[in-house]
Amino acid sequence: MQTETVLNRCVICEKLNADGLEIMGKWICVSCETDMVKRNVDDVQYWYYVMKLRQLFNQS
Repeated sequence: MQTETVLNRCVICEKLNADGLEIMGKWICVSCETDMVKRNVDDVQYWYYVMKLRQLFNQS
């Protein structure tokens, strides 16, 4: 039996991907998740992720 691969659009990078996690009904790809958790608070990219996640929570 063949299984169908479902692609979801990441709320961070907006790319379609099959691997990742769902938070509050929104999709975050594994690539963004991995990059997010390795960032330090003093990293500019960290604050980009914080901003995107705040937008996610404000939409709900």
